[in-house]
Amino acid sequence: MEKQFEFTSDELENKLKGFKQQGITELTVHDQLLAKDKARLIKFLKAVRSDAPELFVSIKISPQIIDMEVVRALSCINCSVEMDFVQTVKGFDKKLYARKCALLNQAALVFGVNLYFAEVPEAKGEGCALEEKSASGPFGKKKGSNCSGGKGAGGAGSTASDSKALIVNGAGKNASSAAFSQDSLKAFKDRLDFTIAQYPNHIDFPQIEEKQEKSASSANISLSSLPSASASFSAQDIRFARDIAFACRTFYSAGRAVPWFNSILMLLRIQASAFFADFAEWQRVNNCDFKSGYLPEEESHENIEKMQILFLDMKLEEKRKGQALQAVNDIVRLNGAFSRLVSDGQETVIETEYNPDDLLSPESMDILSFANDVCMCPCRVQIFINSDGEPDYRLV
Repeated sequence: MEKQFEFTSDELENKLKGFKQQGITELTVHDQLLAKDKARLIKFLKAVRSDAPELFVSIKISPQIIDMEVVRALSCINCSVEMDFVQTVKGFDKKLYARKCALLNQAALVFGVNLYFAEVPEAKGEGCALEEKSASGPFGKKKGSNCSGGKGAGGAGSTASDSKALIVNGAGKNASSAAFSQDSLKAFKDRLDFTIAQYPNHIDFPQIEEKQEKSASSANISLSSLPSASASFSAQDIRFARDIAFACRTFYSAGRAVPWFNSILMLLRIQASAFFADFAEWQRVNNCDFKSGYLPEEESHENIEKMQILFLDMKLEEKRKGQALQAVNDIVRLNGAFSRLVSDGQETVIETEYNPDDLLSPESMDILSFANDVCMCPCRVQIFINSDGEPDYRLV
């Protein structure tokens, strides 16, 4: 059973030294002061490095303050960066966000993104949640806990028996429910396409997650729980954007698809938003869409992987790319097995039609060329943690 402790954000830094004794190994921080103040942020990251180096820290940071100095400080601890990608009255600054994501990617730092539709986030709730979980790894890490401490994050290694959560008091949420007059469905889809191309570990849509959590006991979630319509963002468009966002949340984030998803888009010659629109329809037909009350975070990754493969098989046949079907299945299943090893500590043996050395090589990024040029070599592959504590594989 979780135990919760409350502190102010000013007290957090002084409490770091005691976390190890309390058995706390993961910290999620959403604090406005840290997110926007570079000097204060770096001071906090240095404190984590010196006082609690065992912590995995998921921390929300304003993209505007991310530079090489911040990246170097982040690289010294085990962490994931969370950012808001928002549209302002000046538009959506792709150049800014692309530069910041490039800095994080070059340093091999894990990061996630919050996206919004038909709404401008104002004074989003600040605070931090802290839970006892294990650290993350490179193969599609689950997202960390949200501000309420309600969601855990996966990680490599063992999970302690008694989890604890820390909530740091913050400013509260005060987001307008009216649609932003300059936003539109087309603009939202463009933001989503851009964000996927930056290789975020996960994409969150706070609007639908908050509304669904509040309505979890009801299968019928009304339109009134979503942003209001406007001249540029109709009620029908808002419902469509909601369904696209939920499809992304299921397929990409809960499905841990970051290692291979852009390769799939290149193979299918389709934009991410169009892919998720098709998957949203697939979810509706199969009664696992937003309105059904389905919660992908509560589903096992194995089951979501089965959904991914079923849908991808259908899309490959539709696009007449059936020759790549086995390569796609192997890539999805091999990466999925690694993600479960890292996130859940689950060792497994899978059968593939291609050698895992080939499947994990740079050549597999171009799936169609890979399927045409690489010879099949049926294998049984064991996914395990080696003696150095790192994810590994071997033929058995």
